[in-house]
Amino acid sequence: MTEGRQAWVVGRRQVDLVRIDVPLPLPGEVLVRSSHAGICGSDLHTWNDGHSWLPYPICPGHEATGWVTSVGDGVTEFTSGEAVVLRPIINCGTCFMCLRSQSNLCENLRAVGAHNAGAMADYFVAPATSLIPLPSGISMSAGAMVEPLSCVVHAARLIGGVQGKTVTVIGAGSIGLLAMLNALASGADRVVVTDTVASKRSIAESLGAHAAIDAGHAEIDKVIRRELEGRPDVVLDCVGSPSSVRFAAHLAQPGGRVAVVGVCSGTVELPVGVLQDREVMVAGSAMYLPDDFDRALELVAGGLPVERLVTCEVELDDVSRGFELAASGAEVKVHVVTNEFPAQPVPTWRST
Repeated sequence: MTEGRQAWVVGRRQVDLVRIDVPLPLPGEVLVRSSHAGICGSDLHTWNDGHSWLPYPICPGHEATGWVTSVGDGVTEFTSGEAVVLRPIINCGTCFMCLRSQSNLCENLRAVGAHNAGAMADYFVAPATSLIPLPSGISMSAGAMVEPLSCVVHAARLIGGVQGKTVTVIGAGSIGLLAMLNALASGADRVVVTDTVASKRSIAESLGAHAAIDAGHAEIDKVIRRELEGRPDVVLDCVGSPSSVRFAAHLAQPGGRVAVVGVCSGTVELPVGVLQDREVMVAGSAMYLPDDFDRALELVAGGLPVERLVTCEVELDDVSRGFELAASGAEVKVHVVTNEFPAQPVPTWRST
């Protein structure tokens, strides 16, 4: 058997790099040689505090690209060496929510890089249904941004779209900047972004934000309303803290929409009087649907500059430092890149 490396989050702020035998793909599965894997907010949540529905240990890596190495029985749509992007959600297809075409809310939901070992490894296995050919012209780095972009595409669609609307994005991390890029690409009238980090506000402005405002400004709501010439039609909360959700609810104009995209923990007290009197609707947004992923891939193929958000790359051997950098708040998106591979080639077999 060929050996490969695999990263595991095994406890609070602890990532171990272990050697394992490269797995064989079972029927319906594909073995992929990893290229790029993004460290996302849910990965950091698990690494930093432990995740309520992802107990230790986990092998992360759900924002990923790679190359097909071998396929299991019954898989005919992929060829060896083909570049692919991971769509990590694995839904059952038979539960109540799946039958309602809401596979993101599947009662038996699993995901590569969460419940199944992910792409922060030399090789990973995924169902063939979780892989999509990467269109020519898209780099492996940009391809690894399709999955998080899908989340904000879903959020915008969930609240009725942003075309012709004024938008405020709370938080200029990778999800916030992707939300901004999607809003601009989807015809938003004006987009304002808030963040406490000056370098992230600078990136937002360079990518087309009408304004990027210091989230610590004493009168931030007034500054936002001045820039938008009124309250925003749409607020995309990409922080997900109790205070950011409350702020979003207060900020939206009458009849406005708020989508909570950032992972929120703890209890949030909402101003029900404001929501009722102004008819502001607040919606939680959970991952994405296949159509959202297809739209995100289309946007990246069309030149959406998602690769500009990748501010740091680390080798798989340095994955612990990658998590520390991602948690520092100084970087936008950290990618774990797999450049070292086992000396022995992995055969391009079909499993039996």
